[in-house]
Amino acid sequence: MRRLWAIVPCVIFIASPARPQQPRKAPAGSSVPRPTYDIDSIAKELAGPTPVKAPTDPADKAARAHLPKEAEHWTFIGAFKLEDRGRARLVTLYHSANNYAHPPPLLLDAVYQDLSGAWVHKEIFGGYRVGFRQVKSVTPEAVVLEFHSGGMPWTPFRPNESREERKKRILAAVALQAFTQCLSFEKGELVLK
Repeated sequence: MRRLWAIVPCVIFIASPARPQQPRKAPAGSSVPRPTYDIDSIAKELAGPTPVKAPTDPADKAARAHLPKEAEHWTFIGAFKLEDRGRARLVTLYHSANNYAHPPPLLLDAVYQDLSGAWVHKEIFGGYRVGFRQVKSVTPEAVVLEFHSGGMPWTPFRPNESREERKKRILAAVALQAFTQCLSFEKGELVLK
């Protein structure tokens, strides 16, 4: 019965409605500085658009003109020359992750020049609980991209397992989560498989 009385005040405190906190003035004679901030200036700053870094790569600059408006916040992965039926074609890759959604989706987009030289935008990959890790290798025929599946793997505790053994087992499970996809041209179409 004694334990129940110890839990009741905690439950009452947690269940009580939250009250908005207002900044308090420091008591007279206090040596502890209180932070001061202007809520109006913070609201104005948050209401404005997020500044976008201007592209620096020449291929990125040329390709961005052919992307949708929301692409200004996409991350430039790189520009690559891939061969298609004996001709080198420029491909620029971008990834975007909506960090406000749960789980955050990963979208991979490419802009490339077709045989006539016109820019073509194509969504080449999308998924949930997947992240882009790195460009693993580049050859004239293909670009190998490395992805990882999101989250930690489930690795249950084992009896009599040391901390080092468990750490080694978790790292091995995380390494298994990585996977690669190959980006190349097939019959004039850009494909990722």
